[in-house]
Amino acid sequence: MARVEIKPTPIPLTELCSYHFTGVSKTKGNLNMDWETTRISVPIETASHEHTLAEIKKATEASRDYWYTYSAAAQYHFYQRKDAEKAVEYIDIAIALNAPNPAPWMLKSQILEFQEKYKEAIEQAEKALEVSRKLNFWFEIEENEEKIKEWKKKIK
Repeated sequence: MARVEIKPTPIPLTELCSYHFTGVSKTKGNLNMDWETTRISVPIETASHEHTLAEIKKATEASRDYWYTYSAAAQYHFYQRKDAEKAVEYIDIAIALNAPNPAPWMLKSQILEFQEKYKEAIEQAEKALEVSRKLNFWFEIEENEEKIKEWKKKIK
């Protein structure tokens, strides 16, 4: 059992007891209880990044031959943490495992775009196109063709 001292806040009349969250981010938020003319707000925080890194480590150690595990790890590092170097490390493993999907090459092209390495991004997008055409991933074909045109303009 935990006890926390919380200073109640006055609010307009709330006839029924209600619970809701405010100030929610990836790592914290407040759980609020409103009843009558009082709000009690409990701050909650989690070490979600540290938990996720531990899960990534566990998953990659347990599944050394499954491309999707490494692709998901790369996605987390790139999209959530903007850690392009770590993302490249994982996505290169996914690519080496011959993913039956254009996603790893597409992600690598996006990472390279973020690093402003447009020539290399184009090379990866072209590889994604090759896999997309082979496997009939039509949406990915259009998306990659558009990105290649965009990046070629940036190189000129």
